[in-house]
Amino acid sequence: MFRLSCPAANTRARGLRRRCGFTLVELLTVIVIISILAAITMSVSNLVIRKQTMAKASTEMDTLKTNLLIFKDDWGEYPPMDNDQGSGSPYAEQNLLMAMTGHARWLHDPSNGQAKWEIVSMAQTMNDQSVLPFGEKYNWGKPYISVDNFTVDKDTTTPTGIKDGAMLRDPWWDGDPQNNAYLYRYKVRNDLVDPANRNWQASSPVLVSRGPDGLPTDADSNFVWKSVNKKSQLTGILTDDYNDPTVNPPLADNLVRSGDKNLP
Repeated sequence: MFRLSCPAANTRARGLRRRCGFTLVELLTVIVIISILAAITMSVSNLVIRKQTMAKASTEMDTLKTNLLIFKDDWGEYPPMDNDQGSGSPYAEQNLLMAMTGHARWLHDPSNGQAKWEIVSMAQTMNDQSVLPFGEKYNWGKPYISVDNFTVDKDTTTPTGIKDGAMLRDPWWDGDPQNNAYLYRYKVRNDLVDPANRNWQASSPVLVSRGPDGLPTDADSNFVWKSVNKKSQLTGILTDDYNDPTVNPPLADNLVRSGDKNLP
C-alpha cells in the first residue's frame, strides 16, 4: 500500500523509525468529509440568504402597500396603471415610483371636472415653482417613501438622484432593465373617468414580487382581462395562487400584496 514517509525520528530505541503521515485512503476520506461539510454549510448559507431576501421583499411591499393607502387618502385614488399616452407596462411601475416619490398626483381638470393624472419629471425638485398644466405651481411634492431603502435606477444628474422612467426593483433584480421588478397592477386611467370601463374588481392595487424563481413571461395573463367597448381592461382577479406550490409550483415563491380581502 502506498504510504507517505517522513524523516527518521529519535525514539527510545535508536534506529527505529516512527510511523508518520496518512495513507491515500485516509486522505481521500478526509477530503470527502470536508466536501460534505462545505456543501452543508453552503446550503445553509443559501437558505439563510434566501429567507433574508424574502423578508426584505416582504418589508418593502408592506411599506408600499401602507403608503399607497396614504396616497389615496391625500389624492382620492391610487396611482393608475397608465399615463395619458396609453395603458400597460412600463407605465404602471413608473407611476408607482413617481407617486411614492412625490412626483405624481391626481388633479381635477377645472374645465370639465375630470380627473387627470399629473406627473413631474424627476429632474424637477420638490420646490420647483414652474407652472403646471392647470396654472398651479409645483409645490405639492411629498415623498411617501425613502428611496434609500429601496433599489431604484440612479441618476446623479437629477436633483432627486433618481432616473426618469425608473422603477422600484425587488431584491432579486439582476440588473437587466427589462425586468420590471415589483409588478404594479391597478385600473387604467380611463377606468376612473368612464364608468363603463371600470372592470377592476379588486378593492386596491396588486403588488407582485418576482421572488427567487422569477415571474413568468406572461405575468399579465395571471390577471383576467375583459373586453369592454372593444378595449381590454384588467379585472384585478388573479387566476393563479402565487403562494400555493400545489397549484402552480413555478410561482410558489412570488410574493403578493393587496388591500383586498379576497387577495393575498
